[in-house]
Amino acid sequence: MVPPSKKRKLPTATGPASKRSKNISKKKSGGKELRRAVDATALAWSSVGEDFGGLEVIEGVDVVKDGSKVQFLVASDKSNIIDPQQEVLDGDESFEGFGDDPVEVGDIDSGEAGSGQGGLESEKPQGKNKGKAGQGKAEQEKTKKNKNKDKLDGKNSGAEKEDEQLDKASKVVQKSSTRGGNTFGALADANDYADQEDVDMAAWVPLNLSPQILSAIAKLKFTKPTLIQEKTIPEILAGDDVIGKAQTGSGKTLAFGIPMVERWLELQEQGVKRTGPMAVVLSPTRELAKQLGDHLKALCDGLPSAPYVCVVTGGLSIQKQQRQLEKADFVIGTPGRLWEVLSGDRALQSKFAKIKFLVVDEADRLFKVGQFKEAEDIIGALDGKSPGDDAESSDEDEEEDEEDDERSARQTLVFSATFDKDLQTKLAGKGKSTGNDEEKMAYLMKCLKFRGEPKFIDVNPVSQMAQGLKEGLIECGAMEKDLYLYTVLLLNPGRRTLVFTNSISAVRRLTPLLSNLNLTALPLHSQMAQKARLRSLERFTAARNSILIATDVAARGLDIKQVDQVLHYHVPRSADTYIHRSGRTARGESSGVSVILCSPDEVLPTRRLASKVHAERSSGAKREHFIQTLLIDRKMASRLKPRVDLAKKIADTVLAKEKAHSDDTWLRNAADELGVEYDSEDLEAVNASGGKGGRGGGRRRKEQAAKSLSKAEMGALKAQLREELSRRVNLGVSERYITGGRVDVGALLREGKNGVSWEMIPNYVQRVEIHNIIYSPVSQLGLTHPRGKLQINNQQITSAEHPDIDFPHDMWVHESTLLPHSPSNTASQLKMPSLTTPESPFTPKVQAKLLASRERASRDFRSDVVTVPVEEMMTSILEASVNDDIYDPEGDPSVKALEARLVELTGMEAALWAVSGTQGNQICLRTHLTQPPHSVLLDHRAHVHCWESGALPVISQASVTTVHAKNGVHLTLEDVKKNIIADGNIHFPPTRVVSLENTLSGTILPLAEALAISNYVRSFPVPEGQKPIAMHLDGARVFDGVIGEGVDLKAYAACFDSISICLAKGIGAPMGSVILGKKPFIERAKWFRKMLGGGTRQPGMMAAAALSALEYSIPRFPSVHAMTKNAAARLEAVGYKFTLPVQTNMILLDLEAADIPPAAFVEYCAKENVSVFPMARLVFHHQTSEVAVDKLVTALTRLMEDKRNGVTLNDVEAHGGYS
Repeated sequence: MVPPSKKRKLPTATGPASKRSKNISKKKSGGKELRRAVDATALAWSSVGEDFGGLEVIEGVDVVKDGSKVQFLVASDKSNIIDPQQEVLDGDESFEGFGDDPVEVGDIDSGEAGSGQGGLESEKPQGKNKGKAGQGKAEQEKTKKNKNKDKLDGKNSGAEKEDEQLDKASKVVQKSSTRGGNTFGALADANDYADQEDVDMAAWVPLNLSPQILSAIAKLKFTKPTLIQEKTIPEILAGDDVIGKAQTGSGKTLAFGIPMVERWLELQEQGVKRTGPMAVVLSPTRELAKQLGDHLKALCDGLPSAPYVCVVTGGLSIQKQQRQLEKADFVIGTPGRLWEVLSGDRALQSKFAKIKFLVVDEADRLFKVGQFKEAEDIIGALDGKSPGDDAESSDEDEEEDEEDDERSARQTLVFSATFDKDLQTKLAGKGKSTGNDEEKMAYLMKCLKFRGEPKFIDVNPVSQMAQGLKEGLIECGAMEKDLYLYTVLLLNPGRRTLVFTNSISAVRRLTPLLSNLNLTALPLHSQMAQKARLRSLERFTAARNSILIATDVAARGLDIKQVDQVLHYHVPRSADTYIHRSGRTARGESSGVSVILCSPDEVLPTRRLASKVHAERSSGAKREHFIQTLLIDRKMASRLKPRVDLAKKIADTVLAKEKAHSDDTWLRNAADELGVEYDSEDLEAVNASGGKGGRGGGRRRKEQAAKSLSKAEMGALKAQLREELSRRVNLGVSERYITGGRVDVGALLREGKNGVSWEMIPNYVQRVEIHNIIYSPVSQLGLTHPRGKLQINNQQITSAEHPDIDFPHDMWVHESTLLPHSPSNTASQLKMPSLTTPESPFTPKVQAKLLASRERASRDFRSDVVTVPVEEMMTSILEASVNDDIYDPEGDPSVKALEARLVELTGMEAALWAVSGTQGNQICLRTHLTQPPHSVLLDHRAHVHCWESGALPVISQASVTTVHAKNGVHLTLEDVKKNIIADGNIHFPPTRVVSLENTLSGTILPLAEALAISNYVRSFPVPEGQKPIAMHLDGARVFDGVIGEGVDLKAYAACFDSISICLAKGIGAPMGSVILGKKPFIERAKWFRKMLGGGTRQPGMMAAAALSALEYSIPRFPSVHAMTKNAAARLEAVGYKFTLPVQTNMILLDLEAADIPPAAFVEYCAKENVSVFPMARLVFHHQTSEVAVDKLVTALTRLMEDKRNGVTLNDVEAHGGYS
């Protein structure tokens, strides 16, 4: 063995030595012990334990330094000397853990010996020891003792034993008589090996593999090669350099592993003496290195004689790794640790320079900027160059290099699922793709030294994703991800789920939160102890319904069987990360689902990500893929919100207490080391203040409040949570409108009366608690579900899968037919009626008018007030009360119900029905304003200023202070401060009302900004005899705003003194609005409503329709927003720009930037039978159809193409458009 030229000083032993190091012969009393110098690599080092990061110690050895030379002196009995061959008998080294993705510093192997998170994988004894696998335990012990005796007697050196072992191994392998000859003979031999397992190996025969390899593959139960294996194995066996690209889970490891083992068997047959490693495999992470080693060992286990596979990662001493590398045939390692082992050992480098294969797995990540240096050094060492060699060399050196290359004949194999550098850019990046084949080749040719032009094999050049993978997107508020994550998990019971986050702190927070909700949640991140990581993986693999919350540590190299779905709690930072995350499911021929939870601000960047992933690889290809939006009923999520809030509060409290204890312990230790007194009370006082002047004060205050909860309070919270979890969640149609669901109740009851046993009809029908069919939202990826009909392909849905959900009945759903599910899991003979819309109470003529009106509204993009009543609204009109809102002392019941519902939603004190949105705004402003002079501060685009016929100065005698938002989107506190009139200057009318609008042209006024403005305005002192400055909200589309931002409506309403909500815009009521405020304000507003003609007769019909519209439309806002953003992404891809960001249900096209006349815009849309205004504002609503969106995009695409092609466009002056 060649000693290393560079030694590291051993640290002082801090743990007990192993038994082997303690069995040192005692020297005779009075006698002088004979000692001799040996090499450090031949000493019997003993591992201290995992807690010391791979530290090794030895006893009975003297270290003597003679000048610059260090000698190790041991007793002549050699009890402390270990035979290198004995190292094989020590068994496998345990895997030392995982490291996180590039986001976390500890991910890429640092190569430090003391890191304690790596592991060296060794193959089981091979050669002559292989045949002894069937020996009994006693015989094995005897064999081991005999070997130790031979070692002590000095009969054979380690090198002699190794040669003997290789010679005997070569005799075991029989030469193949079928290679390159009789194909049927090879098939017969392979089938002989596979007879016991009944495995048909015919598909492998065309690859011309040896019978031994076919037998090993048959034992793995792989009946046919994958596409990447079929394409690359012949090229590699032919001796070519190969660059292989295939989606995750496609079998890339065996694609290069099989040819490597085949080559090793050939050398064994030829009797070639081993001179060093035959193959080096570079992996970017430890977990991937271990997986590669496991796969190759599994392949080699089926051979009569197998190569020695060695995995080199951080965590073990360099000396030990050098010893094991002396015996390795296949070396798999991370660049950091492998280079640390190789650096300084020229003898070992010279052996590695003779390898036959260099494999680079996950090359895209390995060659990222900042991670290629060590890999470059390794490749340079394999080429016979030192890191310090000059780039330029003489002609003589170049000739020698060429000769060396010819002698080495090294094949270079590169594999990954992603090679494009543009996939590694940030999520929001808009750069053009650089992913064509020529650029990929140039990129890799620059990083690696190929012998010639490598063969580039891309088995799926169109798609980066697995064939069986289905993708989806769930849009939710930024602060609602916990709720929607729980909702998705609850609706998908029995699925093995992998949840990805972008930070370790998120893993630590989500795991206890989901555990509190009785879900089996397990954590995985780089800061976990080794045993904890392995325990999480074992439990995740064992339980079918388990959930693994992980950072991107699990994005690569984690091959867990039957992962049903991947949920991205945080949007991936880059497209390649998304590909590898999603690759944890739908592996091989199985199917899987990948779903992203994203806030409204993340939708467009996420769609760009999907476009990058699915863009065709040909140069100049259009990006046409748009990830599908999955719809979650917000009403259903709202019912789950109380339990999620309780679970979150309990989890936050526990984490805060643990953090406080950890901080307190650290501070106490630090104070002890410094010799100062530590006063925890002073620290608590500082923490309680929340750090007023620093960053993160709000977070610290929350932590302080959380950790201050007593045990009794925690117990009360847990009791509330248990109570919430014990309640069944009604996820169906409102019990007040039992005929509005998808089940024909009348038909069910009629069949019950016509001789069908009531016991055969589900109990929920007898109890008149009608429920919708519960289906997995993820299943929307493979089905359609128009209103009134549900189509699911043979999907069984049972309440037994999750007791928390009140499923209507155990059932099979197939082609819109409901069949009861009997206890014996066989379908009953009773055929239930189809899931169709209940019989309409209207005549066919009325129904035809409604359908025609709805079809016309579905393609009308002028406004969201163009909707027509749905059948529920029409039914509510027929059933509404008909009272007089003025004469009747109690008012109209329907009006009262509507007002009460909005008071409940907003948290305001009282409400008042008004005829229209304009009337509602003007009543509010006139109620606030008393005696002129006074003015109203508002946005220059505000509806009360631009679209209400100048009513404000006429009705309220008020001036207006119009403000242009500095950010171009919405007013800010800075805008209000600069424009408010409150200094008493008699030249200007003082500001008495600040009127804000949400949404305004589809853009959101954030809650944080509204709260800041409200606090500032309300802080002004009130002059004697005057009212304070009032805050008014024109909330015509306030539901769009709060749902789009994902905030609580009550919290938003608390910022204002009055709110006017128009029920026709977005909500879709025939008419009307509601004013909200304090009770005295509402009582005064009644006078002005009467003055403005708002005293209505028989308003109950309109109020009932509005209440029905409210309940019908609000759950559909997220889908409308998603449809809008989807259309915006498609138009942006065509080349259109927008004057304002697309945040809710409006798109404002910038026709001027595209130099398109408004008249041409209207004309092209009209050709597709789509209605628009010349103002180029596109408004979406709950009756907008996908067909109409496609026509709109088609029309505007044709318009843009004609403009670019120089077609003359209609430029007649055109104006028009309303709010």
